[in-house]
Amino acid sequence: MEKLGCGREDLINVILEKDKRGVCKDELHKKYPDYGTKWIYFPNGNEIPTVGYLQMPSDDFSIFSPTLQDIEKALNFRLYTRIFKTGNVLSLNNTKDIKNNIDINKKTKFIIHGWLSSGNSDTCIFIKDAYLFKEDVNIIIVDWSEIAGNIFYPIPMAHTKDVGYLYAKFLNYLLEIGMKPSNIHLIGHSLGAHISGFAARLISRGKVKRITGLDPALPGFSHGFNVDRLLRSDADFVDIIHTSGGVLGILDNLGHVDFFPNGGVPPQPGCSGPAEVIESCSHGRSWKYFAESIMGQKNFFSYKCKSWDDFLKNTCKNNPVTVPMGEPVPLHARGSYYLRTESSPPYALVNIKLNYIEDNNIGN
Repeated sequence: MEKLGCGREDLINVILEKDKRGVCKDELHKKYPDYGTKWIYFPNGNEIPTVGYLQMPSDDFSIFSPTLQDIEKALNFRLYTRIFKTGNVLSLNNTKDIKNNIDINKKTKFIIHGWLSSGNSDTCIFIKDAYLFKEDVNIIIVDWSEIAGNIFYPIPMAHTKDVGYLYAKFLNYLLEIGMKPSNIHLIGHSLGAHISGFAARLISRGKVKRITGLDPALPGFSHGFNVDRLLRSDADFVDIIHTSGGVLGILDNLGHVDFFPNGGVPPQPGCSGPAEVIESCSHGRSWKYFAESIMGQKNFFSYKCKSWDDFLKNTCKNNPVTVPMGEPVPLHARGSYYLRTESSPPYALVNIKLNYIEDNNIGN
C-alpha cells in the first residue's frame, strides 16, 4: 500500500487534536485532490471524524430526499429541567403531556445541532448541562439527526426550512398555551443556526427574545447561492460567534452583535495541522466557547473594533466599549467585537489585557 508522509491515521489524529505537527496539508491534497470540494472529514458533535460529501452522487435529488412527513416523524423535542434530568420527549401528538411537564413561566432555552450531529452529542449536552447547573430553566433539545446525519450535505442543507417550519409549529403551540416570546432563546450550531432563524420568523405572535448563532453554516448560504439564512430581524436580539468564517461558517455580520474570536477564522487556537484545511475543529470551537461562557467563571471580554487587522494593530485598545461574548452578552450590544482565546479549556483569557500583549504564544 502506498504510504505518504501523512497517512490516514495521522490525519485522524490531527482532527482529534492529538497531532500538532502541521505537516500534512500538501500531502493531503496530493493524495485526495477532491478533498474540500467533493468530500471532507467532518467531526460529528462528539468530535469524532466522519466522512461527509459536499456533492450528490446522482443528479436525481428526489431519490435521496425525505418528505415533510418523514421529517416530522424524525424530529424530536426533548425537555430537560432540574427535575427531568434525563429528558422527557415532548410531542404535539400528546399536548396533555406538554402541558403537564413544562413550566411555561420559566425561561426556555432551545438547542439545535448541525450536520452529522445529534441531540445526544456534546454540542447539545455541554450547553444543556451548563445551563441547568447555572440556573433553573427549561432546556429543549431539538434533535433532527435522522436528517442531519445524512453524509450527503446537500440533503440536510436543503431541508433546513422544512425543519424550521416544524420547529415553528412546536414553538407556536407553546405560545398558544401561554409561554411568552420574551422567555424564548433559540441556540443553533452550524445548520442549526439557520434553522433557528427559519423557525423564529414563523411564530404566530411577536418575536422570540434571542437567537444565538454558533458559526452559522456557509455552504449553501453564501450571498451568491442562497441569501435566505439567519437574519438579525428573526428575533429581538441575535448574537453570532464566528470561528470558521469563510470556510464552514459565514464570516459576514449576521446579528445585532457579531463576535470574532481570534479573527473569527480558522485555525482557531489549538486547531492545527490538516484541521486548517478541513476547518472542522475551528467550526466546533463556537459551541465550546459558548458553553464555557454560560458558567461565567471567566468572561470572554471583547473589544469593539472595525476589523481583526485593526485589533492586531492595537488601534482598538483604548476603546471603552468591551462586552462579554456568549451567554452574558448585554442585549443592547451592537456591532463587531474581537478577542483572543486560549488554545485549550478554559478558553477565556484570565485578563482582558492579554488581548494586547505582543506575544505569539498567546492563543496558539
